Amino acid sequence: MQYVIHKTDDIARMEEGRIALAPWGAEYRPDARFYIGWQDDRLIVHLRAYEVNPVADVTERNGNVCCDSCLEFFFSPSADNSAGYFNFEMNANPTLLLHYGLVSKHTERFCVDWPLEAFRLTVTRDSDACSMGGGVYWQANFIVPLDMVRRYVPGASFEKGQILRANLYKCGSTRQVSHYLTWAPFDTADVPRPDFHVPRYFGEMLLAD
Repeated sequence: MQYVIHKTDDIARMEEGRIALAPWGAEYRPDARFYIGWQDDRLIVHLRAYEVNPVADVTERNGNVCCDSCLEFFFSPSADNSAGYFNFEMNANPTLLLHYGLVSKHTERFCVDWPLEAFRLTVTRDSDACSMGGGVYWQANFIVPLDMVRRYVPGASFEKGQILRANLYKCGSTRQVSHYLTWAPFDTADVPRPDFHVPRYFGEMLLAD
């Protein structure tokens, strides 16, 4: 699974990706998409879910937003996951959960201490006729600042030709039918229950023009 990240701030020039796989099964499968661009000092991320009334109860930073209607971007700044990974998870308030994880036999995760305003996190709501069912969506928009990444991964950079590893998720487990959708596939014989913190199932993302 590979996605090409173009060097742009303009969502119209970003490739559209679909968060459409349901490795663990799901009766509820909202149309979920993503658009990612890059500049030398940041990634630009847009995550979209077609839902009329997304559940958004959690308001505390680093609260358990995965129990609400949640969109998530997990990525490693290295092609082999050796640099660890960041997991951005958010509901429609928007409320952000952000950890940095070290990849080892037993993954360790730490809350990322970085000013919230640096991520420029917003949620917009709109509608179009281009989804599988058409209709209303909510979209989380944010950036991943390179200086934040370098605090945890010294020497990290964003450069043309670089491969990142990542996966994207749409999930929710309260007040609606539980669902766990992914961009890159999982082997459910290896991961029999929903668990997104498995970097070996991250797909490839190529930084390009």
